[in-house]
Amino acid sequence: MAEPSRSRTLVIGLAAAAVLIAIFSALANIRWGMSPEAIPCVAIVLVIVAGLAQGVWFWKRSKQWRFWLVPGGFDIPMPTIAFKAGALFLFVALLAARVSGAAYRGDVIEASVFGIAGLLVSALAVVAGVFAARGMTLRLTPEGIEQRLPTFRRLIPWVALAPGGPPAPPAKPVINAIELAVTDPSLIKQSGGVLGAGTPQRPYVPHSTPVHPWLLAGAIRWYAEHPEHRTAIGTQAEHDRLIAVVAKP
Repeated sequence: MAEPSRSRTLVIGLAAAAVLIAIFSALANIRWGMSPEAIPCVAIVLVIVAGLAQGVWFWKRSKQWRFWLVPGGFDIPMPTIAFKAGALFLFVALLAARVSGAAYRGDVIEASVFGIAGLLVSALAVVAGVFAARGMTLRLTPEGIEQRLPTFRRLIPWVALAPGGPPAPPAKPVINAIELAVTDPSLIKQSGGVLGAGTPQRPYVPHSTPVHPWLLAGAIRWYAEHPEHRTAIGTQAEHDRLIAVVAKP
C-alpha cells in the first residue's frame, strides 16, 4: 500500500476513535463516576507506543537491499507522521472529556479553560491530520524521481540528471541526504517547500529510509545512464535485474 493511502486510513481511523472515546468518556463520567481522563490517557499511551514501535521497525529494517513494488514504480517507504496526528486527536478527546466532566459538576471556570485549550489543540490536530493524510513518498517511476511530502511535491525527470552520479554515500555522511547532479534544472517540476530538499539546481533526496542508500544512489545512477530500462520500472523482472546489476557493499 502506498504511504499516502496508509496515512489517510490511519488518520481517519484515529480521528473517529477520538470522537468515540470522547463521547464514551463523558458518558462514563456522568453515569458511572469514572475519571473522564482515564480512557483517553490509555488511548494516548497506546498510540505513542505504536508510533515508537513503528520507528523501531523502520530502524531495524534499514539498509534493505530492495525496493517496494507499487503499480508504475519502485517505492521507498518513509516513516509516517499519522501516529503523531492521532495522538493530538486523542489529546483533544481527553480535553473534551474533561470539559464534559467539569460542565456536569457545574465548574464553569474549569470547563472554560479546558474548552479553550481543546479548541486550540483541535486546530493543531486538524492541521497535523491534513499533513499526515497527504503522506510521504519517495518513488522511482519511468518518468523520474517523485517526492511527495505534506508541504512539498517534486518530479525530477531522468533526462534532467547528469550521467555518472550520484556516487555512493559515505558510511558516515555529513548530511542525511543524497545530492543529485542535474544538467537542466528547468525540467524539474516542484511545488511547495521543505527543509533539506535542496533546489532545482541542487536537489537532494533523503537516504534515511529502509532502503540501503547505496542501492538508492546506484539505482538513480543506473536509470540516469540507461534510458532503455526506464519503461520497465515497477515490474518484478526489472526489480530483480536492477538488484543484480547494482553491487552490494
